[in-house]
Amino acid sequence: MSEKSIFDSKDTYQPTIKKAKQKSMKRTVLVSMAVTLITVILGGVIFLAAHLYMQKNMNDYYNLKVNESKVRGANITLDNGSNTSFGIESAITQDQYRKNIDGIPFTWYNEQTHYKIYDKPTTILDTTITSFDGKQYYRNGQRVMNFLYPGMDNSNDDLTLLTSLDSSTKVEVAISLNEELTVDEMLEIFPTVQWAWVIDPMNRDSIERALQEIGTEYISYVISEHAYGFSIQSGKSIEKDVEEFKKALQRIPDEQRNAKQLQESVQDSLRVGGIVVTGTVDEILPMMVQDQINFVSVGVIIPQK
Repeated sequence: MSEKSIFDSKDTYQPTIKKAKQKSMKRTVLVSMAVTLITVILGGVIFLAAHLYMQKNMNDYYNLKVNESKVRGANITLDNGSNTSFGIESAITQDQYRKNIDGIPFTWYNEQTHYKIYDKPTTILDTTITSFDGKQYYRNGQRVMNFLYPGMDNSNDDLTLLTSLDSSTKVEVAISLNEELTVDEMLEIFPTVQWAWVIDPMNRDSIERALQEIGTEYISYVISEHAYGFSIQSGKSIEKDVEEFKKALQRIPDEQRNAKQLQESVQDSLRVGGIVVTGTVDEILPMMVQDQINFVSVGVIIPQK
């Protein structure tokens, strides 16, 4: 008598086998769907967390740039508006830095910052400052002002250039002083001051060492874009401007040693080594007779029709 095969269609085992196969297929499909769903959800959570982290970096970096703008860069202000374009895994912001030239908003430069969900911010300037002689710098064809440390030789300043301009020309001028003044002394002599230069301790130490080693013939300019200081806002008391400057210094990261040492040095008293004024040539030239002026540097020039 021959044995029956379990694959015989008439065999009573067939329904059981078919049902087992269906259960196995369903189990496989359900497991695959569950794994796929978990993977998608987990990937979405990670992607969302990465985007939130990137947005936090964007906010933190923007706040840092705002604070840096409040303490460094003569007459340079970061515009409050920031244009942002988002991609799947990145974002690009464009910020505008401007100057106030006697009431005229003047775009100094634009700055793009590239953010990624997996990398640090990367900042790109559309233009950089350039110089042919290491003394006079330019950005977008406009002059970049220099400051001169008190006590240095004041030869080769821009007073001749200033007097040669048309009287109606609007101009930005950095004035370096013979000696540092208190804020009240500064306002008494230069009531229309727009920005005040505060010499940071690290810069002061390096310049004074060089003066001792080389002598008074040593000349070192402080490029205005890297100078520390604060804006004097019309309609506000100078005390509030000074207080905002000190608070902004406190928000600068500890890695920036110049700012941190400056923060410590200005807590009790604050002295000014130079100023920035803007106006027409006719308005600015009368200031040039002040004995406290050691060096004059012309910045942005806007001819008037």
